[in-house]
Amino acid sequence: MVKLSIIIPLYNKAPYLQRTLNSVWQQTANEYECIIIDDGSTDNSLKVATNWVKQHNNNPKKEFKIISQHNCGVSATRNKGAEIAKGEYLAFLDADDWWENNFIQQMLQHANNYPDAQLWVCNYIYYKPGKTKTMLTLNNGYINYPKAYLQCVAMPIHTGAVIILRKTFIQLGGFNTNISMGEDFILWSKIALTYKIAYTNLPLEYYNNDVITSLRATRNLHPPQKHMLFNMQHLTQAENNNPYWKQLLDKLRVNGLLDYYIHPQYKNIAKQELAKVNWQQQPLKIKLIYKLPATIIRLHKKIMHILSTIKQIIIKSIYKINK
Repeated sequence: MVKLSIIIPLYNKAPYLQRTLNSVWQQTANEYECIIIDDGSTDNSLKVATNWVKQHNNNPKKEFKIISQHNCGVSATRNKGAEIAKGEYLAFLDADDWWENNFIQQMLQHANNYPDAQLWVCNYIYYKPGKTKTMLTLNNGYINYPKAYLQCVAMPIHTGAVIILRKTFIQLGGFNTNISMGEDFILWSKIALTYKIAYTNLPLEYYNNDVITSLRATRNLHPPQKHMLFNMQHLTQAENNNPYWKQLLDKLRVNGLLDYYIHPQYKNIAKQELAKVNWQQQPLKIKLIYKLPATIIRLHKKIMHILSTIKQIIIKSIYKINK
């Protein structure tokens, strides 16, 4: 039996794919399979994947396979990989991210160390030219997910930094294919409501933020029905009974709904969600921002975006010069 199945959804990531696949091939552990699913790429991603597999599929203990399909979206693609996977555990690696070469070995050991969990998580490294940093500072062991999220400046669970029991993933229905922003949070929160989550502070995954802006889900304004912030009904009871869940969901709302609040089409539905927030516990800065006219907020966001773009251009230029 294969111990671990790695699922790589592939969509227009040709420039990054070889590094990702090399990081899987170089794993110190054996006896795993890697399922690469091309989700209707329009660049030469499929060709890159095919050529790479032809050159590396010579180890019977490291099986690589490619599946090609019409574009279905990342959640449906991951779910399909899980359905055909043979492993006891699943791991998900995006086609532009990569692992340390001991990721599998360390994560399976982590699962052995904390057998009461159903989801095992490691620290990860944020990568961008000129700006690379380890993201989390949590203690090893079982974690209280909403409490840990509140303690971190970043999401404590990144999709490429986990392994999960396949039977648990299938039982929970996998990633919600109707959600295009935050589908991972929806799944992790469902797990946290029922099962234990175990964390290791070892940074074993590289989260690549040096990708084309149009390919980032976080850069787009998704229709409300496809955004996690409008689809958290499964957390209603937890929010009412658990102060950590309440604080976390309010924090996510006030930080994530501003673009909807200033959008004429979505303002009313955003106000419905914001009405759930305990505003007395929100920072003064947040309260003041939501009181500003929408035109001022839009102008401020546009200026900040321009400044951020200029900053990144400068950083990349310096990085290339020093490289």
